[in-house]
Amino acid sequence: MRRLFLIVLLSHGLCWGQLPDPPEVAALPAWPADGKIPPSLENKHIFHDLETGEIVVSYPTPNDPGHRTTFRFWLANRVDPAVSVEIAVPGPNLYSYTYAVRNGSRAQTPIRSWSIIGPSDDPQLQILHPEWRISNGRNPVARQALVPGVANGARLSWSNWTDSLMIGGVARGFQLISTFRPGLTTAYAGGDGLLKVPADLTDEVDQELPIFEQISVWNRPALAIGPRFPPSMARGEIASHFRDELQAVIRAGTLDGRSPYLRALIAGLESSIKSGEEPKITVQPRPGVEAQVAQALHVALGNNGTP
Repeated sequence: MRRLFLIVLLSHGLCWGQLPDPPEVAALPAWPADGKIPPSLENKHIFHDLETGEIVVSYPTPNDPGHRTTFRFWLANRVDPAVSVEIAVPGPNLYSYTYAVRNGSRAQTPIRSWSIIGPSDDPQLQILHPEWRISNGRNPVARQALVPGVANGARLSWSNWTDSLMIGGVARGFQLISTFRPGLTTAYAGGDGLLKVPADLTDEVDQELPIFEQISVWNRPALAIGPRFPPSMARGEIASHFRDELQAVIRAGTLDGRSPYLRALIAGLESSIKSGEEPKITVQPRPGVEAQVAQALHVALGNNGTP
């Protein structure tokens, strides 16, 4: 079976060698520096070249078992994105998320596609942008790679293959409108990448390639704010989710647990779980992710004219 994968991905804003590999890639055997596969790895077909960062596929050539067919491809994670959001409340039980995306100086390709993982069961959900193509995956199959313990969601995407986000640039005006209140979620983005397999690809190897079709393998995750909590969820329950998820993200090393603001916030959320009110935090959040979390909490737990 022949495959042609178009690969697009998001990064945390570092060059590829500084970024953590997804577990599926980290588990791959290293490609030998001399290209000679030792007997202990002769039955392996997919490798990771630690020198270049490429994935290497190598297998015995059909009808010529003394030789191997070998080809390489990039994971296409050579982008350097940063995602920020402004949240508005245009009406009762209605929230507007307007995003700006930056492709930093350490990128090696333009950003051509990016996504927010959001609800699959919001009939009023809208995805908007004046120029980029929009897509709603609808099915809850996209993994929350950076928010441990949270169920899969739908992939809400924007793409532009003719006027992409160049290195050092910022693109604005990406908008979601949802009845779901804001919380932590995972964003993914991607740049150039094309995997074209040889015509003699064996069925055995073909069956090993689908792991790279997973969004959390092909794409590089970034922590973001997006629609998470349905209108029916009580504020005390939302506060409980925030507390548990912030603690999980800190344990995973994505956020700094030594942050005075985050420590005060988690303590303040304890009282919010009982009262359902917004926590009163006197410590100021740092610019960036902490400020985004503070904004999301204010909207999610504040009254905002909603029941």
